Amino acid sequence: MSRGPRQPRQQRSRATVEAIVQAGYAVVAERGLDATTTQHIADRAGIGIGSLYEYFPNKEAVFTEMFRRLTDDTAQIVRDLTPEMVGMEMREAIRLMMLRIGAMLRRDDGIYLRCAQQALRADAVADREPIQRALGDLATQYLMHHPQYLRVRNLPVAVYIFIHGGMHAFIHHLNERAPAISYEQLVDGMANMIAHYVERELQIVESGT
Repeated sequence: MSRGPRQPRQQRSRATVEAIVQAGYAVVAERGLDATTTQHIADRAGIGIGSLYEYFPNKEAVFTEMFRRLTDDTAQIVRDLTPEMVGMEMREAIRLMMLRIGAMLRRDDGIYLRCAQQALRADAVADREPIQRALGDLATQYLMHHPQYLRVRNLPVAVYIFIHGGMHAFIHHLNERAPAISYEQLVDGMANMIAHYVERELQIVESGT
């Protein structure tokens, strides 16, 4: 009999945490990290400040949860796309992944994108290991389906550079207030660069030079 009352409370708790986090995204997108207060977040969530403190000790804890979700959502996109991407030509696979991540960040009028930009400027990004691990798993599975790429010289070095270099370019683009190129141009450029490198390396191997 004691289980009955607990479930609604748990549901309300989850709903309150969700409201706080979503309010955090909205307020940070409008005000930035430094100008955001717990009172701003509580007001946007429609709760009292005391209710917010029941779940988060300060605004930094809210930010940490927000950025963790952004990281996890990005890694989940990579994992969800992996079965489809392993059967695709490399250039198109890269484009698909980056465009899908970009779409996720731009949803809800770009709230998540603006929050990601704020986080990057403040060096407040959550642990990026989930994204790196998802990309590493994708690379491994892709190579299993396309064993010809195993002939590329210094393949572990190339994969490392592609993953980390690609993340750096992606982050740098997000961090620019007025990027010189569009996100779509960045996507096409990176996809072409990586595919061209791999194709060129295969040609070298096949020619024996």
